[in-house]
Amino acid sequence: MDYKTIAEWSGWPVIVAVILAGGGYAFWLLSQRIERLKEVNTNLEKERAWDGSYSCERCALKVVSPPFGESVPRSFRINGTFERLPEGATVWVCVVEGEGKHRQYWPQGDTAKIDRLSRTWHARVNWLGGKAGDIHEVVVVLAGEDGQALIAYYLKAGEENHPKWVGITHLTRDMKECVSHKVIFNGQEVA
Repeated sequence: MDYKTIAEWSGWPVIVAVILAGGGYAFWLLSQRIERLKEVNTNLEKERAWDGSYSCERCALKVVSPPFGESVPRSFRINGTFERLPEGATVWVCVVEGEGKHRQYWPQGDTAKIDRLSRTWHARVNWLGGKAGDIHEVVVVLAGEDGQALIAYYLKAGEENHPKWVGITHLTRDMKECVSHKVIFNGQEVA
């Protein structure tokens, strides 16, 4: 059966109406699919974007070891986990001294090493000052582009002014203090 036979049997207007209805339905299905894909793409872009609003709760950064309140030497390895990290953000470990307006952050060497497959990270705390028995606060900081620039400058200035390092007194807007962890200095030099 060809189109000419169908047209003679039912008439051209019916065939045109069926084609238009089928095409219209196909167009509607396609437009719905495109809208769903746009929504998914927008959500993925938001998840990947770093604008300083990426919350610590969404990252779910945690310290696994040493345990909270553990006795540690002056220099030690710190390990943790996370759920997700925004592209371009880095994780830093800082020793913190003081409270309120007198709070100072001392970034420790390099950025944390990230394993996205196992969702783990580790870093090294290079220096705890004071005497045996002193309690120290170690914080895990999520840093965007501005925060990374501040830490890079801090490390460079510290190298040039060694041994008189000066702590960071204000975090940039894209730096988030995600975890506060207390350890006790045991008086030993290295683990």
